[in-house]
Amino acid sequence: MARYILRPLAVAVLIMTIVWLPPGDDGQPAPPVSLGYPPPTTEPPSPTTTSTTTTTTAPPPPPTTWLFEDEFAPARPAVAPPFYALGDSVMLGARAELLDRGVDTVNAAVSRQLATGTGILRGVSDHQTLVVHLGTNGPTGAATVDSLLEVAEDAGFTNLFIVTIQLPARYAYEQSMNDTLREAADRWDATILDWQALSDENPGWLARDGIHLTSAGRAGYADMIATALTPPPQVGW
Repeated sequence: MARYILRPLAVAVLIMTIVWLPPGDDGQPAPPVSLGYPPPTTEPPSPTTTSTTTTTTAPPPPPTTWLFEDEFAPARPAVAPPFYALGDSVMLGARAELLDRGVDTVNAAVSRQLATGTGILRGVSDHQTLVVHLGTNGPTGAATVDSLLEVAEDAGFTNLFIVTIQLPARYAYEQSMNDTLREAADRWDATILDWQALSDENPGWLARDGIHLTSAGRAGYADMIATALTPPPQVGW
């Protein structure tokens, strides 16, 4: 009987020995022994915070703009007056408009051939800029065009402009004549004014024959030449 009583007592003493700890040096109870799990706490759990990273893409920088559109563009060379225009009936149709826009002399005639222009230029000596619009009334070769431009240079013209021709499809020489004019412009450092392309873009500028000018065509033709002869003003500070 005593054996059964002592055995529970021994177990109780063993438990007290394991659990109870003596007080610390400061008289306070020693901290509890960790049993492998977090001790209870009276503080409320901190709220769970989810970190959200927002990526902001900076807008692209604005394009570079200048105060003046042509501020850093190369300047177009000045074209010296007086201006002399030599042509056929197409130019003749816009004679008044050319004079209104500052062309000093307009020498144009119906059915004029390019070769005829050579003799005319031999008598001109008081102009510096020449605009030639010939070739509409028949094809001519490179030698004839070179002869005309050589006479123009000898006459003292320092700026040369050549206007391409515009013809309806039934005239087979339109393209070959314009090719000849362009090649001559390269050889003589002349500037091409592409009336063929401009009038193609503006069919209302041409009369029913596809060659001569309407009222709008006369203004457009004269504007094309006047724009070439008058460089834009130089802008800047």
